[in-house]
Amino acid sequence: MGRKQPSIRRRVKKLEEMAGTPLFKRGAQGVILTRPGNELLKSARRILDLLHKTEKMLGAPPTTGRIRIGIPEECGASDLWHALRAFGDLCPDVETTVQFAMTGALQQALDQGDLDLALMISQEKKPSEEIMLADPLVWSTSMLHNAHRQPPVPVCDL
Repeated sequence: MGRKQPSIRRRVKKLEEMAGTPLFKRGAQGVILTRPGNELLKSARRILDLLHKTEKMLGAPPTTGRIRIGIPEECGASDLWHALRAFGDLCPDVETTVQFAMTGALQQALDQGDLDLALMISQEKKPSEEIMLADPLVWSTSMLHNAHRQPPVPVCDL
């Protein structure tokens, strides 16, 4: 990643603190990703791939500076880790900061200029926002139960 080991350890520790869960399992066989770490890796790869494609499309010069990204707590770390690593590989001169918070807090941080970009869960699109992914919410039940065969329950009744 072009970073010294103590710097990487601090960044990983901070990322794990933000995620609220270990991203790596350290043991006799070395260091391996936990399930949340793997999910973070997948998301990060997708984000990095999109960024790389966009840079190529625009013929952008090397990127420098910093970017402050907000991720909703309700999404967890997901696949962000790999994307951040790949972004660090492609743009080693960019300082990347990630903040995990509830969507409302992320919106406030954006409005105050404390974040450059936030992935948020929203019911409606504001003029300053761009929808990157429309992901329908799905309720699931086990086939061992019959709740999925029952009529829907209004959310206000829960």
